[in-house]
Amino acid sequence: MKDVIIIGAGASGLFASVLLKPEAIVIERNERAGEKLLLTGGGKCNFTHVGNAEETCSAYYDKKNFVKRAIYNFPPEKIISFFENKLHVPSCVSENGKVFPSSGKSSTVLSALLDNAGQTIYSEKVVDITKKDDFFIVRTEKNSYTSRYVIVAAGGNSFPKTGSDGSICSLLKKLGHTIIPFSPALSRIKTNTDFSAASGITINLAIKGKEGSCKGSAVITPSGFGGPAAENFSRYLKQKEEITVDFLPDEELEINRCAKEVRNVLPLPTSLLSVLIEKRILEKKSAELTKEEERKIISSLKSFKTSASADEKSAMSSRGGVSTKEIDSKSMHSRIVENLYFTGEIMDVDAFCGGYSLTFAFSSAALACQDIEKRLSQEK
Repeated sequence: MKDVIIIGAGASGLFASVLLKPEAIVIERNERAGEKLLLTGGGKCNFTHVGNAEETCSAYYDKKNFVKRAIYNFPPEKIISFFENKLHVPSCVSENGKVFPSSGKSSTVLSALLDNAGQTIYSEKVVDITKKDDFFIVRTEKNSYTSRYVIVAAGGNSFPKTGSDGSICSLLKKLGHTIIPFSPALSRIKTNTDFSAASGITINLAIKGKEGSCKGSAVITPSGFGGPAAENFSRYLKQKEEITVDFLPDEELEINRCAKEVRNVLPLPTSLLSVLIEKRILEKKSAELTKEEERKIISSLKSFKTSASADEKSAMSSRGGVSTKEIDSKSMHSRIVENLYFTGEIMDVDAFCGGYSLTFAFSSAALACQDIEKRLSQEK
């Protein structure tokens, strides 16, 4: 029997194992660890984002108060220092503040975690978790394990092929926890508009929907939008709905009346204009535009409306999971079940793109492990 069982050998589970060994074992359903971690940052693994604790907390939408204790306890600077000094992973920072391993390979981060983690049991999916007196019995398809503490680090339901499919939530529900339904986050946005002619263009824009809005850099895709602004906004699209897009969010649009064609006086690429504005209007001289045509142009560029939904297949994260109302933010400890802890995406916490999800994975694991170590020391 080990003191702690960690369910899931992803980022937060492995980090918890590094902090707790040799008191803990990790149970992983896949044949190898960190399948999703290898995909992070396009395979380069932006494992945190530079910034002080206050700035970092603001990246977690309505959960910024919930993550506050974890982030202040183990902020980005500590994560960077831990990886460099304890795990021997030097890092570099991109212009937009993302922190990557200097190797530019996510495998470097995974290898460092594995080399320093405790025992990991592979190819065993957890099918039941029960509590008997002061002990947990964690049953897999092959074996049963007993421990005094359990950390659930099984992830959300993005990238199900990596094992992160949210299936463990049915077991947590049996234990009494409320599960917020999962929905995609950090995904591309699919629209009813064909943007093929403008595909590949990077542009600043603002997107607004029923639940929220986002502004920033985006990449035009054949069916919609990718890039930070789209990914940050996608969490608001729980179903298909109408969105409004401002393609010139930082300026008021005034059309210069002259002998040039309309396409040559508007501050956007012609290929994108051809999607947003009728050809006959684009080919007119701007001096010849009617008031109605000018109104149409401004409306198309400043408040373009289209039906949109989140592209679930591209989601890098998820919204939903264990309700944070049932988790003590000072320790990541369950308010429902004694000695049960949660780390990372299994909780209903999501964040901006840019390394913030992994930041919380590591920070929440650090906080949970500190509380467990404190309890273990008091018991001796």
